[in-house]
Amino acid sequence: MNRSDALTVAGTSSRHAADGRAVCFSVAVLPTQTVSADADLLALALANLLANAAEYADHGSTVTLTAPP
Repeated sequence: MNRSDALTVAGTSSRHAADGRAVCFSVAVLPTQTVSADADLLALALANLLANAAEYADHGSTVTLTAPP
């Protein structure tokens, strides 16, 4: 699975948690990076990570998610 695809799915499903707190997501992942994983479970894990980050981030802050090359 392409990492940026997984992050797109996760970001979309976590957006509601961030909207209420005016939290922005910033993703820094190369579109060519791939990972061998179950696509649904990876998206779920990333969505949970982003939802938790949005919940505990300061109002109006930016949550940045990066993946090393």
